[in-house]
Amino acid sequence: MATTETWDVDAGGAGDYSTLSAAEVAKQADIVAADKVMVFECRSSDSSTDPSSAVFSGWTTDATRWIEVIGTESHGGKWNTSDYRIVVGSAHVVQTASGGGAANFFLRNLQIESTGGGNGVMLQQLPSAQSAVERCIVRQTGGASNVGIYIGIHGPFGLSNNIVYDWATGINFAADPITKQQFAHSNTIHACTTGINSASTLSLQVVKNTIADDCTDGFLAGTGWHADSDYNASDIASDAPGGNSQNGTDTTFVDEGNDDFHLSTSDTVSLDNGLDISGDSDYAVTVDNENTTRTGSWDIGAHQATAASGTRRVFVVG
Repeated sequence: MATTETWDVDAGGAGDYSTLSAAEVAKQADIVAADKVMVFECRSSDSSTDPSSAVFSGWTTDATRWIEVIGTESHGGKWNTSDYRIVVGSAHVVQTASGGGAANFFLRNLQIESTGGGNGVMLQQLPSAQSAVERCIVRQTGGASNVGIYIGIHGPFGLSNNIVYDWATGINFAADPITKQQFAHSNTIHACTTGINSASTLSLQVVKNTIADDCTDGFLAGTGWHADSDYNASDIASDAPGGNSQNGTDTTFVDEGNDDFHLSTSDTVSLDNGLDISGDSDYAVTVDNENTTRTGSWDIGAHQATAASGTRRVFVVG
């Protein structure tokens, strides 16, 4: 069984490395040969920002020996300047190199900001790998340009409980998957020209329990979303896929003007109108953006209005 090697990335300078980029360069390896899982735990002991673009390249991984980058602080479901955040100008903020340079890559609980022309998350890898981006906040503050989360991946991929806002495109599935194995569940996308886009010609991406709000086009797919897509919400008529989706009415958030996308208790669109996907055979989700277990009637979007302290969700691809 692979051993887990954990490294402390502290933007405040009290850890093993002060930037995720420095940690990646130092630990880049063939972790299959080393029989290791590589984990980078990110924090900020003095509220400092990590200012360096992190490009993962030159790694050898497989399904049992992967890379995980995880924020260890609780941002509370809203951008938090006291916690670890990686903020970059013109380059992509977090990127895996093309050609399988860092496959089997998992990004969890991070705050990611672009102040310039780069993407927030830029993932490219071989079809045989599986990866996920979960419970992250990904925002653009340099003008609505580029892509929040770009998935140039043909293999299994999961997106869940992310909050993505102020981009030209919030989430972009840019490649054709091999089978029905790419999923976007329980995300909140706000104020993007395009909320979530599928450039695939095969209609194999599944989107469930996802909000696209204040976007010019919330759910855009060249040939349509997979037929399993449902229980989504958009303020645009006939936009979100699925017979049980909410279309043409606004979701009410706690403080939309200040980017607090918790659901208001007065909301009638996304509150209690989601689908329980804790037993989903393809991509099960049990928690919300703050890593608390979803209970009762499920809400659409990254936040569950009624949630109990719970366990971390597990990435499942069927």
